[in-house]
Amino acid sequence: MVRRLVIGVIVLIGLLVAADRIGNVVAEHTVAKTVQDSQHLAHEPDVDIAGFPFLTQLAAGKFGKVTLRDHDVTTGSGRRALRLSTVTVVLRDVRVARDFSSATAAHTTASALAGYSQLSSALGVTVTYAGNGLVRAEASTSVLGQTISGTVTARPVVRDRTLAFGSTHVSVAGVQLPSSAAQALADVFGAPLSFAGLPYGLSVQSVTAASDGLDLVLTGRNLTFRR
Repeated sequence: MVRRLVIGVIVLIGLLVAADRIGNVVAEHTVAKTVQDSQHLAHEPDVDIAGFPFLTQLAAGKFGKVTLRDHDVTTGSGRRALRLSTVTVVLRDVRVARDFSSATAAHTTASALAGYSQLSSALGVTVTYAGNGLVRAEASTSVLGQTISGTVTARPVVRDRTLAFGSTHVSVAGVQLPSSAAQALADVFGAPLSFAGLPYGLSVQSVTAASDGLDLVLTGRNLTFRR
């Protein structure tokens, strides 16, 4: 009798856990659809609703942490549009409607990565990591009918909601360039790239050049999503 009771309890717990996990998966898909519709995204983001059990959070209409992850997010427009490889958004203290038609997050932290291939495409020149938070590009200009090639390094910075470049340095082996030629080479990093079009109402706070690309720190407040 006791053995049957124990087995029954174990089976019941297993069913409850299974129901909780199934509910979690269904909710993540529904939230992804709500976010996609709200932000007019090309595809659903990956959604992870943290915490266990899920059903008690659902009953309360509040989740402690929800993580959204998007891929191939484009900012700016035209040939100088910058594509972000990933955008990861962590929502905390998220209140949701019973049917998941809306969600509001009290606090938001986010990050993004722009790979060097994406940056190269936006700038129209091959860009690589130069170390120490700097990026490097090879550029050419014409001086008195001769083509001069050099290496240009710069530090990416956030300026007026754009990706700009400072601390620009031009290096040409064995050649003393006139200032106009040096400026022509440096102009490869001259015009900033727009961050317009970031989803979720996010803004870029800082950018750091790393070995795999540009690491962006983003923030947002009181984000609301509605289908």
